[in-house]
Amino acid sequence: MTTSATAAPESAVAADAVVALRGITRDFGSGPVVRDLDLTVRRGEFMALLGPSGCGKTTLLRMIAGYLEPTAGQILINGSDAVRTPPRLRNIGMVFQSYALFPHMSVTENVAFGLRMRKVARAERARRVREALDLVGLGDLGDRRPAQLSGGQQQRVALARAVVLRPDVLLLDEPLSNLDARLRVQLRDELARVQRETGLTTLLVTHDQEEALAVADRIVLLQGGRIAQEGSPRAVFERPRSRFVAEFLGYENVFELPGRGLVAVRPEHVEVVPADDPTPPHAEALAGTLVATTYRGTYSTATAVVPLPGGDVRLQGVSGSPEPAPGSAVRVVLPEAAIVALTPDPEESE
Repeated sequence: MTTSATAAPESAVAADAVVALRGITRDFGSGPVVRDLDLTVRRGEFMALLGPSGCGKTTLLRMIAGYLEPTAGQILINGSDAVRTPPRLRNIGMVFQSYALFPHMSVTENVAFGLRMRKVARAERARRVREALDLVGLGDLGDRRPAQLSGGQQQRVALARAVVLRPDVLLLDEPLSNLDARLRVQLRDELARVQRETGLTTLLVTHDQEEALAVADRIVLLQGGRIAQEGSPRAVFERPRSRFVAEFLGYENVFELPGRGLVAVRPEHVEVVPADDPTPPHAEALAGTLVATTYRGTYSTATAVVPLPGGDVRLQGVSGSPEPAPGSAVRVVLPEAAIVALTPDPEESE
């Protein structure tokens, strides 16, 4: 492997950068998984690395932690080149998908393990372990073994074990993926609370867009080892830049609109109404045929086929009132404010 040994210019690294990646590439031999990527994680920030399986997010996390060496590029932690620094010397806390608790140790012993390795004095070690367990709501379970805990409790222990080290950055690798849906939401909120209370710089890897939107200050969406888009959750969700980003974030309606080019519209912003309904102001209406409606309790969703110059397009929306019958002529109403213009994906423009 070849890595850059030259220091990055001071002007290239923000003063509040805890982690700065410069030109990071990782190639396992069949092509790069991460490609010439630049990324800065700022002090106190909760960042989410979001993307589908194989996009490079876990590879990126493991390079920051020191478990993988980049093929090229720099990893700066608090301004110092860390590419050759072993994981134990990077002052990084990591929570794995599999918890990775020591089964023969009690909860207290698991949380204290890293402090023992760092030769922290016994009294200080005990105080910090108590604080960490209280922080995650396990102050009364210190004597239990991992096998005596639920999955959610085990994940809290893993979080306490990472937080107790007071790391420069906390890395979370799909930490909630082994939990059921209800517990995922509960633990997701717990993660956000712990991050707020500790102020720890945190980097979360997830494929779950709802999870990223709920906890992150900034989302970085990866596509094929590159950054497809980054920004605040609201900015990324409401204004995706490309087809990939829009479709990944649940924009079912991505199509070529005459005079506009490639656009995206979320189905909840679209209304499918009878063909003789007037078009409201500041909206565009497309003539089509209703395919089906699905009753959702408080509303119905509708699917319509719209003939466009590029071919027929199926669009999803909310059924208007009165509800059209399948096979009837309809108008698909697109509010101007909800139409998002898209640019080609990087792969399409190469």
